[in-house]
Amino acid sequence: MDIMKRFTDYFRSGAHEQQRIGIELEHFVLKQDGSVLGYYGDGVSGALSAVADKFDKVFYEEDSILGMSNKEYSLTLEPGAQLEVSINPMRTVSEILDAFDDFYCVVEPALKKRGASLVSMPVIDENRLDEIELIPKKRYEYMDRYFQSSGLLGRYMMRGTASTQVSVDYSSEKDFIRKFRVAYLLTPFFALASAEGDCTQRNYLKRIEIWNNVDKARTTIPGDLFSDSFGFASYAEYLTHIPAIFVPHDGEYIYTGSESMGSLAEKYELDNDMIEHCLSMVFPDVRLKNYIEIRIADSMPKQRAAAYGGFIGTIFYSGEILEYILNRYSGVTVQDIESAKLAVCRRGSCADVFGRNAYDELLRLTDIAAKYGNYSDFAAFVEKAAPGGKL
Repeated sequence: MDIMKRFTDYFRSGAHEQQRIGIELEHFVLKQDGSVLGYYGDGVSGALSAVADKFDKVFYEEDSILGMSNKEYSLTLEPGAQLEVSINPMRTVSEILDAFDDFYCVVEPALKKRGASLVSMPVIDENRLDEIELIPKKRYEYMDRYFQSSGLLGRYMMRGTASTQVSVDYSSEKDFIRKFRVAYLLTPFFALASAEGDCTQRNYLKRIEIWNNVDKARTTIPGDLFSDSFGFASYAEYLTHIPAIFVPHDGEYIYTGSESMGSLAEKYELDNDMIEHCLSMVFPDVRLKNYIEIRIADSMPKQRAAAYGGFIGTIFYSGEILEYILNRYSGVTVQDIESAKLAVCRRGSCADVFGRNAYDELLRLTDIAAKYGNYSDFAAFVEKAAPGGKL
């Protein structure tokens, strides 16, 4: 079996000329006293069961309800029963907002009956982690086991974090390379734009610190990102060295621990299910599936999340903006990006990013995007990007 060819063929199958935005927004489900509504009993599982008849498909593992979908979006659960809504790829922010509105209209009444509500925030206070049970999903049991020894904060990541993820399309391998590099160059600014408050406040960009301490093997930037050899094949090579933790096989999951994805691909059939599993088990700030997924942002309220998606859509579907960013940050290295992320976490809007002030650069980006923007007026986005989270 040619492992590299199977991966690269899969990546090439995602290339097309559509220009869509997909958004995944994770929420904590909290009771009025701030504690987490658990999955079991008449908790999150009860709320999902109560709205299941409003969806086209409902997903179970054994007898446990774990998600559902319709033509516009799907609901899934993160390990600590964080509720994620995944908006199907759409072309406009107004379509995304309509899907968000439908989601909230369906789900929030069921949660309200249980004394709980959806909350968009990036982390739970660490002293609440012991309250949170993992949902009954075998893959999360295996991940929890593995992360106990792979880093310091895997337990926290699974139970106590929530993010906003945006996906964009690519039209070719060349287009992928350009967009993937730009996505990484902009990660410090995307993190800054999603942050609540300022860097003097507790838990400011805490989620980034947590993810950096889960498992270095699966969260690092590909080392050859800016080399001439970077592309689908080199990303596939990057994947083959990462531990898989578990694999899907014959309708169940098999724990594989630290055995690499490349080794397991030799043992098991590398069908699309296995490929998609491998792609989902790496957690960098920018991830390739058969689209590009930008994962750096904290969880945000729907208006900000939609504006953020529009901001990203305008950048990534404008060849002029992409080339401007690549030229402006020419010479930046992988280590420079890592250092910039840490600087933003420590100093917020005052951080030095690639030799420039982070806040000034973010405003420059939003100004440029607004000139080309077909997605949003960016008002909600720019307001929260200001120092201290205020205009």
